[in-house]
Amino acid sequence: MTLRTTRRERPAASHADDKHIKRELGLRLQKLRESQRLTQQDMAELTGMTVEGVGRIERAVQEPRLTTLYRLSRGLRLTLAALLDFDRLPAPTTHRDDVEAVARFLDDQTPSRVAKARAILELIFDES
Repeated sequence: MTLRTTRRERPAASHADDKHIKRELGLRLQKLRESQRLTQQDMAELTGMTVEGVGRIERAVQEPRLTTLYRLSRGLRLTLAALLDFDRLPAPTTHRDDVEAVARFLDDQTPSRVAKARAILELIFDES
């Protein structure tokens, strides 16, 4: 014997639930963005959104459409399911992650630009 649940038996979602979900999504988006060391400007450029739009979602002022959620997940290099997995926290970036990101960036540059970057780094860190 199977029990069937009708629409009337399901508890109705309240306005407070909606606010909580928007707030949780905004916090998760902000944590994910920051864990990848991205600014709101970076997210806007990666997703085709405005900085203000990213900020409104993070502050739970605006409820994003499904297509916007998809673009945000792609900008963060996540699946949509991973973006919405509120039980899983993002791993913080490590020193090694940053070093590898710089190496990947430099790997795509011309030899003269790499030499300039090295000279700038030596000036910054006062090493010759």
